[in-house]
Amino acid sequence: MNDKSRNLNNPEAWQEAYNLTKKYLFSKTMVDPGNSRATSRLLQYLHWKANIKELVKLAPQDFIAHDAAKKVAAELIEQGEPLSIELREYIVNYLRTGQKPKRYRHKVDLFYRNVWISFAVHYLRKKGFWPTTRNDISDPNSICDIVAQVATGLILPDREINYDTVRKTWNQYEDKIIDPE
Repeated sequence: MNDKSRNLNNPEAWQEAYNLTKKYLFSKTMVDPGNSRATSRLLQYLHWKANIKELVKLAPQDFIAHDAAKKVAAELIEQGEPLSIELREYIVNYLRTGQKPKRYRHKVDLFYRNVWISFAVHYLRKKGFWPTTRNDISDPNSICDIVAQVATGLILPDREINYDTVRKTWNQYEDKIIDPE
């Protein structure tokens, strides 16, 4: 396991691990880089389109539900379909006040982020790369550093994913990973 060629202090090993991580994360995103948010929003949108009362109930405090309510209303209007009373009242109130929920990280986004981070770290460890983490004064040459660098802009496009986030996520999920291969 401690093969010198897989030590991430070796520049060739670091570059190989970086490229493998990028390839791995791309292969695990089903549509495009950063699709966890798009996928979760699409699934929620389809669910909420069928459950408009639930959608309108959540929309004032959930920015994804708010966006879905606008899209559902626009689609129904374009198709000449009537809006439900609840959806019509919500949209009219939004148009009059411009009030929308505050943005925050959605639980589904964080779940996908954490799963992909954990599997990427696991993948590199399985390939024999080391060390997994580092101490605060070491050079940033660990698996968690590489995953952070690759994942930034890929998993959640508008968020930086730093070493500490990857390390904490790995520490939280390390013993929960069931190797799919």
